[in-house]
Amino acid sequence: MQHDSNPITGMAGLQSALNAGHITKKEMSPICKANKIFKTIDSNGDRITYAVIKNGKVHAYVAYGRAEDYQGDNCYGIFYASTESKRRKGLISMIIRKSLLDMKKDGTTYIEAIIDIDNEPSIAVAEKFFKKYKESTDGLTGEPIHQYMLKLP
Repeated sequence: MQHDSNPITGMAGLQSALNAGHITKKEMSPICKANKIFKTIDSNGDRITYAVIKNGKVHAYVAYGRAEDYQGDNCYGIFYASTESKRRKGLISMIIRKSLLDMKKDGTTYIEAIIDIDNEPSIAVAEKFFKKYKESTDGLTGEPIHQYMLKLP
């Protein structure tokens, strides 16, 4: 399970890196120019980030972090967030749809989502892509979670 990422913090970190010039849009690969979705991969491939960036501002962010293999195949945990003004507009779902195609093309087999049971907005997004979940407990916090697993076709 992947527990170590707060998507809001991750999105803020990406914005800070862009503001400081540590990452430039030229270093990011556009996967959908029409929707301004950019992709960046850390140096060892353990974190893959997709973001909608317009006028230097990160509006929405979907990140995949390398997780434990699942049934002998590779697996990435998914995390997502958007700015307050972009919520409930389908932006996260659009990025996930496009990024899942890209992840599959790059050889990813499974995607895992770990969501607190009281995070209704994130659950609503997850249920668009994952068929079912299992009730579990977060190994770090002891809080109840929904654990979703998706095998990419």
